[in-house]
Amino acid sequence: KKKKKKKKKKAPAKTHAAAPGAERSRVLALCLRRGILCSGSASTESMRQKLADAGDDDSDDELRAGSACFCRWGDALYGGKILSVDESEDTCRVHFLGWAKHHDGDFATEYVRPAR
Repeated sequence: KKKKKKKKKKAPAKTHAAAPGAERSRVLALCLRRGILCSGSASTESMRQKLADAGDDDSDDELRAGSACFCRWGDALYGGKILSVDESEDTCRVHFLGWAKHHDGDFATEYVRPAR
């Protein structure tokens, strides 16, 4: 006897919907660019609220303690917070967001840029 082949159902058409975390990543990037530091566990809504509370920001792009930054480590840029600036040695102490304190380090200002 020949077995009847079952008809396979066609897979639904693929849509180009954004990944589930894409919106959260976008909002987190906006916060970082504006210098608004959010924890990794902050909700998307709380980050949106912080952005709304901050309003328009026309601050300059200087490296100063407490501001958000991007810092080069190897071949990649990582988001961080400037802990201190030593103008005499032209260095910044940077804490990398989402990393433990033992990863903090002093970096030449040429490796650090404001998150704007």
